[in-house]
Amino acid sequence: VPRGKLVVVTGVSGSGKSSLAFDTLFAEGQRQYIESLSAAARQYVDQIERPDVDLIEGLQPTIAVDQRVGGYGLRSTVATATEIYDYLRVLLARVGLVECFRCGTPIRQQSPEQIVEALGRLGEGTKAMLLAPLVRGRRGKHEEALAEIRKAGFVRLRVDGVVYDVDHPPEIDPRRNHDIEAVVDRIVIRSVARAGDRAATGSTADGRLAESVDLALKHGDGVLLATYAEKVDGKDVWHDAVFSTRYACPKCGTNLAEIEPRTFSFNSPYGACAECEGLGKRRPLDVNGEPIEDDEEETCPQCQGTRLRAEARSVRIGGKTVDEIVGLAVGEARAFFEQVVWSDTERPVAEPLIAEIGRRLRFLEKVGVDYLTLDRAADTLSGGELQRVRLATCIGSGLVGVCYVLDEPSIGLHPRDNERLIAALRELQAQGNTVVVVEHDEAIMRAADWIIDVGPGAGRHGGNIVAVGTPAEVAANEDSLTGDYLAGRKKISRRAERRKIAKSKAIVLEGASANNLQDVSVSFPLGVLTCVTGVSGSGKSTLLVDTLARAVTRRLGGGGSKPAAHSSLRGVSAIDKFVLVDQSPIGRTPRSNPATYSGAWDEIRKVFAATREAKRRGYKASRFSFNTVGGRCEACGGQGQQKIEMNFLPDLFVPCNECRGKRFDRAMLQVRYREKSIADVLDMSAEEAAAFFANFSAIERVLASLVDVGLGYLPIGQASTTLSGGEAQRVKLATELARTETGNTLYLLDEPTTGLHLADIERLLAVLQRLVDRGNTVIVIEHHADVIAAADWVIELGPGGGANGGRVVFEGMS
Repeated sequence: VPRGKLVVVTGVSGSGKSSLAFDTLFAEGQRQYIESLSAAARQYVDQIERPDVDLIEGLQPTIAVDQRVGGYGLRSTVATATEIYDYLRVLLARVGLVECFRCGTPIRQQSPEQIVEALGRLGEGTKAMLLAPLVRGRRGKHEEALAEIRKAGFVRLRVDGVVYDVDHPPEIDPRRNHDIEAVVDRIVIRSVARAGDRAATGSTADGRLAESVDLALKHGDGVLLATYAEKVDGKDVWHDAVFSTRYACPKCGTNLAEIEPRTFSFNSPYGACAECEGLGKRRPLDVNGEPIEDDEEETCPQCQGTRLRAEARSVRIGGKTVDEIVGLAVGEARAFFEQVVWSDTERPVAEPLIAEIGRRLRFLEKVGVDYLTLDRAADTLSGGELQRVRLATCIGSGLVGVCYVLDEPSIGLHPRDNERLIAALRELQAQGNTVVVVEHDEAIMRAADWIIDVGPGAGRHGGNIVAVGTPAEVAANEDSLTGDYLAGRKKISRRAERRKIAKSKAIVLEGASANNLQDVSVSFPLGVLTCVTGVSGSGKSTLLVDTLARAVTRRLGGGGSKPAAHSSLRGVSAIDKFVLVDQSPIGRTPRSNPATYSGAWDEIRKVFAATREAKRRGYKASRFSFNTVGGRCEACGGQGQQKIEMNFLPDLFVPCNECRGKRFDRAMLQVRYREKSIADVLDMSAEEAAAFFANFSAIERVLASLVDVGLGYLPIGQASTTLSGGEAQRVKLATELARTETGNTLYLLDEPTTGLHLADIERLLAVLQRLVDRGNTVIVIEHHADVIAAADWVIELGPGGGANGGRVVFEGMS
């Protein structure tokens, strides 16, 4: 693997590309770096198991840029993932123009005299306590704050809302956030003269109050907290009011706490909307105000989905609030920041922050995601989009001497944007890094400095280095399947003629207007293969997954989520069934696998239960399960491995001593069919298992379907959590193919070529064409030119992404 170059690792699905790039190169580079840290530091890092490799020389520190959402929660957005939001929060806090969130009046500083007058308006005889806030929502023991309170001579303090004697403070948990205030004075409000009247009359009725206010502001760094009692049904109800010499509305008297970067954070209680806690959504409420137990969520009315308190949404730069800024697409945001004019006092503070924001926005444009809005939730991004956002962050980091390992960054990218992606990869390499890309895209392979072709087949037929060299050298190698396609010796075959389109037989969706769709009406002909394409962000997923799929599912009585906005849907009565085949995981735990998901496992257990040995022992099919007590190995709970905690070293996972990784107890492993135990069958590839169970049609049909969609290499017992999105999607497709055909089924597939070599795409197309030949309708969301060319009907959305997309620009024969 040449250092400092753009290297593509390719090969058919299951040939071992990811094992080489991620499980070996990346894992060893990461492990070596982590081992260089101190033992104390290593205990806080998820450490990686030593890969199965004899020797790696010349390896740089490695960084993986993959498609997994790991590390991004419900609150993560494009802006937070790229650190744009961090710089934006500081910018707003330092140079933002503050307006009153109640009346919209620009807020100016409030004088101590005005604070005294405001307190006087609480009413004659009101009990009040004046506090100087020293710690606000921070973790720690805060011993320095306690010492400051004693040094200042105060005799009481308040910790998290409870008043204590200064000599007997509470035990403070350093792991929790705390509020600590010094109790400056406890008073009863008397008549307070206005500042002008006081000067004229010499009134001193408010002398003590004024002194206490000055003292609280001094120790509270310009902020005072007043706790006062209000009579409700004859009882004192206490309220807190914040006063500040910095932020107060001259019109309505509204006081704001100091505007800080955390004021704009929806992850902090100081910035997050109190009703939705910074999520922007909530469950709908019934007539009693109680949340309705429903899958649907509604936009939080208090923050209008912005996630932020009203105070945070009342600060502007360039005439826009924070929620308006992050609502812009990447390209729009870059243009906005470039046109903002700063005053002479603002410029020294703003320019360094704007420079960092601008750099990150330009990098996002370079990798082809300029259509994404900055507030787009990270968990709604596709794998390819998420990877390109991470790639932009990597380019912006400026690291050199690193080996970046990327997993198909072209996924979901229209061919129009390939050049931008290649330029971004080249920029990363030009900074002095090695860029290793697991990739099938022909344009990226041709642009690479070096290609490593793994194969020649999948599973046990793969795992070898078939060819290495420049793109021209690999193309000239006749032993390389990749080379055959690069040189044109092989091409994906196409049907001789298209199927006829009957315009009267179609599903018609009208008035689709969710997200960036602009009142789209489109007809999907039945009984043919339709490809929906368009640049990234043009609205394909919104139209098909969020609108069409949900609307058809509900029309057929399947329930599910509410479809996105549209005016009508016609023609659904012409189909009997709808199947969505997307890339979501097929299971959430390691106990789920292709055999269990596809239903083959139930039939396999019946085979073992029917053996002579199982009947002699009285074993039923239900006992042949690694989830069931009596069948599974109890030492490891059916997991097949045990965790050994190693303190400063990484936790060690070793095969279970009892079952040796087989997951079943010894008695179950003694039951054999054709000399194979139930555990041996789980270790078989789909191809091997299909041949092994050839006499059982229910099993063979499912396993043969896995082979047909290019998963013949996949062990049928492989944990579903380790499958890629493309593999999970093909397991779903194979499961549907194995079911008894009735025809009149509508299949919708979301980028089925993800992770597929050109040879695998040809096999997949044959499967899809066979589905249509049986009387079904297949719609695919796809960018791959060979899939578009193989379709009977093409619908293109665009012309651009984001606000520039959302329209049908072409409908017709490919």
